[in-house]
Amino acid sequence: MESGIEQNGQQKNPFTSQWNQLLSNLNDFEKIRRIAIQGGLRDSPMRTLYWRIMLGCIPLDYNQWKKTLDHDREIYENYKKDNFSDPDQDVFGLSLDVNNPLSLVSESPWNRYFVDENLKELIEKDVNRTFPEIKFFTDTGVRDMMKTVLFIYSKKNPELSYRQGMHEILAPILFTLHNDISAYCHYEELNLLPSNMNDRSLLRVINDSRYLEHDLYFIFSKIMNIIGEFYSVADELEEQPENSYYQCALESRKKTKAAWIEKLDVIYDMRLRDLDPQLWSHLKTLDISPRLFGLRWLRLLYGREFPFPDVLFLWDVIFSDKPSFDIIDDIFVAMLIQIRRLLLNADYSTALQFLMRYPPIADVHSFVAYCLHLRFPTKFSKPSIYGVTHFSHITVAGKPHPNLDRKEKRTVNGSAPKLPLTSISVSASAHETESQNISKMGKKNEGEQTARSNGEMLEELELLKEQVALLQSSLNDKDLVSRVSASRILKLIPELEEVCRESARISGISEEMQNIANSLSGNTVPNHWIRNVATRSEQCAVEIQKDGSAKFRPRSQSGSTNNNEE
Repeated sequence: MESGIEQNGQQKNPFTSQWNQLLSNLNDFEKIRRIAIQGGLRDSPMRTLYWRIMLGCIPLDYNQWKKTLDHDREIYENYKKDNFSDPDQDVFGLSLDVNNPLSLVSESPWNRYFVDENLKELIEKDVNRTFPEIKFFTDTGVRDMMKTVLFIYSKKNPELSYRQGMHEILAPILFTLHNDISAYCHYEELNLLPSNMNDRSLLRVINDSRYLEHDLYFIFSKIMNIIGEFYSVADELEEQPENSYYQCALESRKKTKAAWIEKLDVIYDMRLRDLDPQLWSHLKTLDISPRLFGLRWLRLLYGREFPFPDVLFLWDVIFSDKPSFDIIDDIFVAMLIQIRRLLLNADYSTALQFLMRYPPIADVHSFVAYCLHLRFPTKFSKPSIYGVTHFSHITVAGKPHPNLDRKEKRTVNGSAPKLPLTSISVSASAHETESQNISKMGKKNEGEQTARSNGEMLEELELLKEQVALLQSSLNDKDLVSRVSASRILKLIPELEEVCRESARISGISEEMQNIANSLSGNTVPNHWIRNVATRSEQCAVEIQKDGSAKFRPRSQSGSTNNNEE
C-alpha cells in the first residue's frame, strides 16, 4: 500500500506532500510567505507549524526543532510550578503576623494568593464566553487549558497582566493547534506518515498532544509580542499651554500617547487620508473617531469582523509579514475602503453601526490581494475584481444588520443624501466629487428629475451586484461542501482496504466510491472563483465541532488517550 501512496501521494497522502514541501522551502522564507498569502494553509494540517516558523517560535533549521521544543516545554513546566502556589504549604519560616489570611502585609503569601484568585476569576468569566456557538470551546478541558495559559501569561508579564480580549486571540490558536494534532493522529492511524524514520520521530515530537498547552503558550506569547502594545491602558495627556510657567517642570513628567492611539492616528490621518481623502473627510465631518471601533479591530486582530475560517487565513497573511507586521495597518485601511459606499451615504449612527458590526466580505481572497497591494504596491497589483463584495444586510454572525431598520434615504447634516458610487476601488474615478458623478450621468439641463432617476438606477445596480455576489458565494459554498465530501470519501478507501480482505468485493466498493468522489468534486463554477477547501482545520469550526460527539480528549502523560465518556 505504501508504494501506491507514494505514486499517488498528491491525491491520497496530502500530509506527506505538504511536509516535504515545507522542508524544501525552509531555505527560502519567501516561498513560505507565498504559500501563506495565497491561501495554501487553509486546508493544511501543518498550519500552526507554519505559524511557529513565521513567528519565530522555532528556527528555520529543522534539525534544531526538537531541541527548541524540549527547552520551551520544560520552561513552561517551571512557569506552572512557580506561579501556582498554596499558602498553606509555602513559606513556613514566616511569622504568623505575615503568613495568615488576615494579614495586610504585602509580603504575605496570602496577599498574593487572593490577588491571583481575583485574576483567575476575571479570566474565567471571559473564557466561559468564548465562541459559545462552537462546541469545541464549551468543553471543560479546553476552558481549563485557556484559563491556565492566560493566567501564566499574565503572571509572567505583570506590566500588561490580563486584558479583556486576550482570550479571543488565544482561542483560534488553540482550535487550530488541536486540529493540526488531530490531523496528524488521523494520518498516523492510517500509516500515511513520511517513510523517513527521522521525519516520523520529529513529527511525533511536534504533534505530541501532552504538550499542547505548552506549545499554545509560546505561540500566544509571540503573537502578543506583536499586538501587546494595543492592550496598553495608558491614555494621552492634555497638552499644556506653551507659555505655562510650569512647562519645564512638567516636561519630564509628560506621558506620551499610548501605542494604540498613535497607531490609529497614523492609519486614520495619514494612510486613509492619502488613499481616500473623500472618505476620510466624510468621517471627519461626522466626527467618527477611530478609537470608537479601531481598538477592538486591532486588539482582536480583526477576529470579530470576519468568519472564523477567514480569520485564520487573515492571520496567515499577518504572520507572514515578519518582522514588521505592518500589513495590520493596511488591513485596517482596506476594511474602511471596502465599505466606503455605505459610509459615504450614512449619517453618524448608521456609519458607526457599519463600523461596529462590520458587513461580511464575500470574497476574502480579493480583499487580501488588495491589502497586499497596499502593503507592497510595486510587488502586488490591485485585483481587477475588487469591488462591491460586502453584504450590508447581515452581520458576520449571519443575523440581520441593525441598519436594516433604518430608512434608505438619509440626510447628512441637513443636506440631501449622496448618490451611491458604482465602485469602492481606490482609483481616481472613485474619488471624484458627487457633482462630477452627476454631471457624467447627464447634462445639467435635464434637471433634477434626470439625476434622481439615475440615482435610483444606480441603487438598483448596486443591489443586483450584491445579489449576484450572494449567489456566487452560495455556489462557492456548495462546491466547497462537495469537495470536502469527496476528500473524506477518498480517505475512507484505504481504511476499507485494511478492514475488508475480500479483494473482489472491496475493489468494486472502492471503484464506486471513487466515482462518487469524482462526481462530487466536479466544479459548478470556474476554479479561480472557488475558495480553497478547508478539510480539517477550518471546516471543523462549521461542521465537526457542532457535533456533540466531538469532545476534547488530551492524551495522558503516558501517551494514552482518555476515552472515558462524561
